[in-house]
This record gives sequence, structure tokens and C-alpha cells, in this order.
Amino acid sequence: MGATRCTGARLPGLNQPAEPIAGRNPPAWYLGLSSVGSLFTKVADTYGKDIDTSIQDGMIMFMLTAGLQTALDGISGDITAATITSTIKAMKEAELPGGAGLQFRCNGKAFPQTPAVCVRGGLATILDDKGQPATYKVLGYTPIPD
Repeated sequence: MGATRCTGARLPGLNQPAEPIAGRNPPAWYLGLSSVGSLFTKVADTYGKDIDTSIQDGMIMFMLTAGLQTALDGISGDITAATITSTIKAMKEAELPGGAGLQFRCNGKAFPQTPAVCVRGGLATILDDKGQPATYKVLGYTPIPD
């Protein structure tokens, strides 16, 4: 049995887990949602060569790097594995870059059974009649305690 392609046109209102927002020409619903997409495009255009910003892989790496930068904000002293770990674990909850407002915190308390998880919740979208994301919505988020 072969794979079946499902689009919003065939399945109106289909909910789909969201992918990072990327692309040189983001749809109208994206404008103002998160500045990381436009920042990624500016960085790619300024410092990159032949980067296809419509492919999500670069945006994912940018999100990871920007998230690490956010988590390490305020680090001081010698930069060692121990100071990096302690700074990340001590961070206050912050917006996940490219996460449409989803918050993250890496203190091991988002899901205590899996202490490496830094997010509670996720993103969902409803596909339009062309199978494209219409809007992103944060689902299942609750603040991560101290």
C-alpha cells in the first residue's frame, strides 16, 4: 500500500503538528508572530551564500543556536562545561526563538521524568485549502516551576 498525501483541501480543518516557521516570503499570518524568521533570513542573506531559506533545516539550526544563546544569557566567569550547565539550569523561563510564543526553561522541571526536556506544550496549526499552515497556536503550555 502506497503513501497517501493528505492536504487541507481533502481534509478540511486537519490539525497538524507545527514545523518551525521559515522562508523568504512568509505567509501573511506569520508577520508579527515571531521575529526569529525574519532575523534568520537577514542573517542568511548577510553572512551566507546560496542558502535556501525555504527549507526548514537551516531555520531549525538557527532556532537551536538562538535558544542556546538565550539560555546562556548572562553567563560569566570561565566558560566550562560546568558553567554552561549551571547557567542553562538557572535560566528564567523565556520565549523559545521561532516558537510562536512558546516558553522554555531548562531546569529539569518541565517533565521531571525526562529532565532534558525544556518545553511544556507544543504548537499546532490548521491547514488551509492548499495544505499550508493557516495559524500557529500554542497548546498544552503551563509555566515551568522554579
